[in-house]
Amino acid sequence: MIQAQYQKQICVVQSDNGTEFVAASLGNFLRNHGICHQTSCTYTPQQNGLAEWKNQQLLEVVRASLFGMNMPKFY
Repeated sequence: MIQAQYQKQICVVQSDNGTEFVAASLGNFLRNHGICHQTSCTYTPQQNGLAEWKNQQLLEVVRASLFGMNMPKFY
C-alpha cells in the first residue's frame, strides 16, 4: 500500500517484542522484501514513545467523547 500510494520503499520496521511481530512468518516476509526489522528492548515502553503518545491521545479523546455523551464513568 505504501509503495502504491507514495512510490516509496519501506526500509525499516520498528516494533516491540510482541509475539505478533516476532513470528517467523513476519520475519520471512520482511527479509524477502529487504526490510530491516528492529525491536525495542523488553519491558521498555518508553522506547515506543510515539506509539505510547498516540495511545494516550486516543484514550483522552475517547474519555472526552464519553463524558460529552453523559455516559456512566465506569465505561
